[in-house]
Amino acid sequence: MSVRLCHVPSVAGLTDYTCVCVSVICVCGPFFLEPGFEQFKVSERLHRNWIRLYLEENNSEVVFNLGAKVRRQYLDALRTLKLSLSRRAAQYDVYSMAVGTVLVLENPPQSTSRWSELDLLSFLGTVGHVLSLGASSFIEEEHQTCSDHKAELSVLAALSLTMIFVLVQKRCSLTSKVAMAFGLLGIYCYRAAIGNVLFPWQQDNKDISKGITEARFVYVFVLGILFTGTKDLLKSQIIAADFTARTVGLWEIHSGLVLLATLLLRPHNLPVLVLSLAIQTIMAQFIWRPLRHDVAEVTVMHYWFGQAFFYFQGNSNSIATVDISAGFVGLDAYMEIPAMFLTAFATYSGPVLWASHLVNFLTSEASSGSALSHACFCYALICSIPVSVYIILVTSLRYHLFIWSVFSPKLLYEGMHLLITAAVCIFFTAMDQTNTKS
Repeated sequence: MSVRLCHVPSVAGLTDYTCVCVSVICVCGPFFLEPGFEQFKVSERLHRNWIRLYLEENNSEVVFNLGAKVRRQYLDALRTLKLSLSRRAAQYDVYSMAVGTVLVLENPPQSTSRWSELDLLSFLGTVGHVLSLGASSFIEEEHQTCSDHKAELSVLAALSLTMIFVLVQKRCSLTSKVAMAFGLLGIYCYRAAIGNVLFPWQQDNKDISKGITEARFVYVFVLGILFTGTKDLLKSQIIAADFTARTVGLWEIHSGLVLLATLLLRPHNLPVLVLSLAIQTIMAQFIWRPLRHDVAEVTVMHYWFGQAFFYFQGNSNSIATVDISAGFVGLDAYMEIPAMFLTAFATYSGPVLWASHLVNFLTSEASSGSALSHACFCYALICSIPVSVYIILVTSLRYHLFIWSVFSPKLLYEGMHLLITAAVCIFFTAMDQTNTKS
């Protein structure tokens, strides 16, 4: 308990006096007299008498006895004030308690709206994001709403590659599992060759190279996994009842894309990829399947997770954050088409991997029916609305001060995202046709 003295000026002709404040709350005043305050006034008078006696006489025994009495009087006054303050702090707000009880026990009316809370949240989030595109500050900092020690980075990269294998291999065929393991090992060898990480027996980076051989070694396994997945999909078309071949084939294509993203992303971004795969597994196992969300809700969540991981990779709405070096992994000379494809995939690997997981999730549900066509429509709609609105905004803001530095780069990103979305929708449509034939 903190105690301090404060001076209360005269009010309405009353004389000045000093009051005690306990816990920074003054418990006395000219119109508010407590028993503790009366005791304090008595203690104050005794204190003045003790000071006068101490200055006038030198009788130590009398001064000592009076001082002890003053101390006891002060302690009694403080104890009384403390009890008074405790009683006031412990008073119940009966009105608030009654209102809270009524709200808890009230039977809310049944909602007649067809929209659930998740639908409303997804809609409001999408509308809010579209409206934020009209402000240059929101565009510059959209990546915020959505020095390396090589030994530590090497351990982190090795653990991340191991976790990627654990999260991806469970639904792959034996051939794809082996290819995935060798591919991840080749990725670590590639990063060690270019000097990003170290092997345990390495002491320095004297043998740094371009890593072309190691990267091409990984490309072989990426193409092998994609070829195996495509073969299983074709097999499911020939054998109409082979549902397992289709799901395994789609997952192997997803695994091949994961392996390619692991190769192209920088080593400090590998934990981000691991978290993305872990969230996909957790959401599918504990939320989407048990709670049986409809196709639109699952599609919107996949879209927003993809957008979030686009920015988690270090991207923004500035051209300066595009990692051009990803377009030259495994190339010893500039080749326009492979460089463009690799750069685009490395930049948009977050949305692409989440869209691929969406196809896998919807296809794995045996009772999905026309889920893929519905998801394709929802995905195209949620991607095209921001682009359409943003084109109108950019046209209206063409004389804005930041039209070239802020709005134009964002328009370029949105246009590229629209092309990626078109490719994803083509893949959705192809898988839906396969599902229909099966």
